[in-house]
Amino acid sequence: MDLKKFYYIQGVFYTLIGFLLLINLKSSILGAVIGAKEIATSIGLFFGVFFLIGGITLIVITRR
Repeated sequence: MDLKKFYYIQGVFYTLIGFLLLINLKSSILGAVIGAKEIATSIGLFFGVFFLIGGITLIVITRR
């Protein structure tokens, strides 16, 4: 597999994880999937934004 393609797929994956963590702040869908009772709001917000920005950055960098 091409390294550029790998980073693009990783960027898409990170973006999806970021969206899921941010959506999880309003409804507890992610906790039901991974078996956690509750994910703290501040941790979910921090990691959601981190993964979202990281994923979008990887997508933009690999598309150049």
